[in-house]
Amino acid sequence: DFCLRALAADIAKENLSVLSPPGDIKWGDMSYINPLIRTKIHDGSRRLIIDVGGDSQGALALKQFEPELIKAGYDLIFLINPYRTHTKTFSEIEAMKDKLEATCGLKVSFTAANPHLMDKTTPHDCAEGILLVDDFSEKLGIPMLFGMAEGSISADVKDILRDRIPLWILHREILLPWERDKVRI
Repeated sequence: DFCLRALAADIAKENLSVLSPPGDIKWGDMSYINPLIRTKIHDGSRRLIIDVGGDSQGALALKQFEPELIKAGYDLIFLINPYRTHTKTFSEIEAMKDKLEATCGLKVSFTAANPHLMDKTTPHDCAEGILLVDDFSEKLGIPMLFGMAEGSISADVKDILRDRIPLWILHREILLPWERDKVRI
């Protein structure tokens, strides 16, 4: 099975930690929020990134930490792939953002663009998607932090964008089961 918790030891080597359910519970197929997140929210000595996914279940999970996050200070980054089924138009993105904010009780601080069509993404697709998310961000009145491009196409994407938007280069370390015989990107 593909899951982040199976790779927690490898991730720890990068001075990062994964908070997952304790013991054998971590292999269960159920929603579980590790209560240590509350402790980490109040630990000002380290940066905490909480990835709640892109659905209402993740936003609802985030809701339980609303008071602590407001008190500690937070940036809620709305990551957008404009090539997904329900994020192709401005009205769909706006509705998703509004639902996220209403559900979790927090306000989106920034957007980021992760435009891809998996391994079929061309540099043009990626650059066009980043510019589209930037346009959506302007219409929403929310600053866009960066766009993302997979390493093998990043130079071409950067040439197309001409430094108009900061570009984060993505090098995948976690491979899907059918990709494991491939060389890491």
